[in-house]
Amino acid sequence: TIAALLALGVVLGQLGLHRETFDSWTIKARLTVWNLSISDLLEHPIVGVGYGVPILEKRHGQHIVELEAVNPGIPDIPEKPHNWYLMVTTGTGLPGLAFFLWLLAKVGTSVYEEFTIARTSSRRWLQMGIFLMVVGFSIRIFFDDSFGGSHSYLFWLLVGMSTVISKPRAGGGKLVV
Repeated sequence: TIAALLALGVVLGQLGLHRETFDSWTIKARLTVWNLSISDLLEHPIVGVGYGVPILEKRHGQHIVELEAVNPGIPDIPEKPHNWYLMVTTGTGLPGLAFFLWLLAKVGTSVYEEFTIARTSSRRWLQMGIFLMVVGFSIRIFFDDSFGGSHSYLFWLLVGMSTVISKPRAGGGKLVV
């Protein structure tokens, strides 16, 4: 079932707007940037090298130009790793990654616990949907770095909604969901 869903995703990606996502040059370019980010992490595992798109270019600008010259199959090497976990780790070091992983795990387990104790089917389905969103987002940001902007707003709004509907109301009032 999972293999069929992945295959369907690849086929739909090839037909749609994200067809470059599966091009070999994109994969090579991302792996190249991941290697540069990992080398930064190995040099500064505790405090990282700092956040921001220009950091990678400032630290490896000449190396990136050389890689683009010797790899004609890669038209452009991205200026960031397109991997949120790697960005956090490179930017803040291993302690930053540990905190971020703890935060994701805490959110996921809290939402799942609320799913298991939900008293109505509508709350159960809502909590399950939010839990699946947390899992899906955790997988998605391994291949993208958009934990900021509109994606993160929706993420935190849904996590907040999960928290609000799971807490008892003051005065015994009912929250309708």
